[in-house]
Amino acid sequence: MKMFSVLQMSAKRITANPKEYLFGFILLQSIRWFIALPIVLFLFYTMLEMAGLSSITNTNLVQLLSSPLALVCLLILLFLLTFFIFYEFGYYFLLAKYQRSNEKFTFRTIIRDLNAKLPKFFSLHFLLFTVYMAIMLPIASLGLNTSWTASLQIPKFITDELENTTMGAIIVLVSLLLVLYVNVRFIFTLLYFATDKEASLRKSLKLSWQNTKGKVIKIVVSLLLIVVSFSLIITCTTLISLAPLFIAEHYAHIQLPILAGISFTLIQGVAFVLSALLQPMLTEALTIIERGDQQQVVSTYQGMTLTQYAKKYRWLLAAGFIIFAFIHTSTLKETVYQPLTKIVAHRGYAAVALENTVASLEAAHKAGAEMVEMDIQETKDKKFVVYHDKTLRRLGGSSDIIGKMTLAELEQVTLTSGKFKEPLPTFEDYIDRAKELDMKLLVETKIYGHESPEMEANLIKLLQEKDVAYDYVVQSLDPKHLKKMKELDPLIATSEIIALNIGEIPDTTADFLSLEDFSVTKSLKQRADEADKKIFVWTVNQEDLMHHYMRLDVYGLITNYVTEAVKVRDSYEEDQGLLQRVQFLIEENL
Repeated sequence: MKMFSVLQMSAKRITANPKEYLFGFILLQSIRWFIALPIVLFLFYTMLEMAGLSSITNTNLVQLLSSPLALVCLLILLFLLTFFIFYEFGYYFLLAKYQRSNEKFTFRTIIRDLNAKLPKFFSLHFLLFTVYMAIMLPIASLGLNTSWTASLQIPKFITDELENTTMGAIIVLVSLLLVLYVNVRFIFTLLYFATDKEASLRKSLKLSWQNTKGKVIKIVVSLLLIVVSFSLIITCTTLISLAPLFIAEHYAHIQLPILAGISFTLIQGVAFVLSALLQPMLTEALTIIERGDQQQVVSTYQGMTLTQYAKKYRWLLAAGFIIFAFIHTSTLKETVYQPLTKIVAHRGYAAVALENTVASLEAAHKAGAEMVEMDIQETKDKKFVVYHDKTLRRLGGSSDIIGKMTLAELEQVTLTSGKFKEPLPTFEDYIDRAKELDMKLLVETKIYGHESPEMEANLIKLLQEKDVAYDYVVQSLDPKHLKKMKELDPLIATSEIIALNIGEIPDTTADFLSLEDFSVTKSLKQRADEADKKIFVWTVNQEDLMHHYMRLDVYGLITNYVTEAVKVRDSYEEDQGLLQRVQFLIEENL
């Protein structure tokens, strides 16, 4: 069976009877928002309370796991999450099954069948299912995710660091290809588990592995065709809808807020319908491939088409369209402000100069950064150098440990990366050049276990001697180190680096929070504002994420791409056109 025929047959089945799919989407979202999510949030915050925590971070996982009551809540939470995720996938697979059969069914029939699977989760099934969903994440780009897993991803700081080297990039690529292959081989698992009342998850996994043999390419290409087709539809709709606005602003030099509101409402409406139909299309395609259907199977139920529904409910749709267009028009009239977010160069401008060197500091200044994030370590003789890694292996060509070398020895080291070659800088020299450039520093102290007991006092003394103690921010992964800094000098500004944060803002004495972008949300930013905690977000290299965090108005955006970040921030102006505002709304909401 040709892959284009899978797309065609899936589209015909979905558009022939769209009511079940649109209603199903609304039903599943209602269950998620009004039943599942309140339960999940209640259990999550109960778990934190049991463990005596305000949030889960990379530093307190042991404390969480050491609390028996918190562990019970965690297991219940995992159990419910796996079942809710199964609910969303299972609904569409069951719908496809009943549409192909001669049995009469209602939505209550499907919900009953889903609920009947609940006992299967009172075993090791739910742990197996949790692992299964975790390995499904890398193929989310094929559209095979649910509203519960859509925001899950491998943190970018992990992949970014690996991709800095050729070998790391190869490892990432090979790993993703391997995981993709395994995922595709198990892709029929939920189909079997949902549609066979007696099937166990283990049996479903085994059947999927057997029945996907020789179909990997067909499955991947078929799913990609559907995702690409939906993307093309929304892209074409966006271009057509924005064309009148573009003409009005660029040729007639007039701004029409009502036209902008109508354009965004139309785009949003199309996006809503497509989002409701994408998951059914994908599950339908998998059902067709698994069955090997050679011709369109017609459902016994013949409902109205999308066009017929639109005609029947045209007055309701028109009223809704007018209301949303009015709301969007009012939103677009609001003044666009210039973000105050500081552009912070990660290890200097490492994209055009060798990281953590005076050259990268100078490049960051030239590109327009307001701050430079850099790393320091204490040497054997209690001095400080600017360097990230524990050893010289990556940039210095030896396995010598920084903390076991003297300052004089390190001053003789030449760092090399690609075409770049620079001396390893002392912290004093680095500060002197930063002062000449009037560049503020975000100083990250690397704690590797070789530091002297006087390390914090020595650092504060140096900062005070250079007259920058209260101009810079000192950040670290080690909260005890930051606490000691504050005890020695309460006026020193500190920032705690947190690679993972789920829940409330962390309980810390630091003035700032340096959060990986995976953890930063609008609600977290609001809570940080209330607690008078400023946020640095790291490491933000994608343009869409730069826009996102600048609109959140975080204090500092740490990036490898300084020039691009400065351009993004400067694109926000008081007289920004309506076309640009609509584009921002599209990026934020679709």
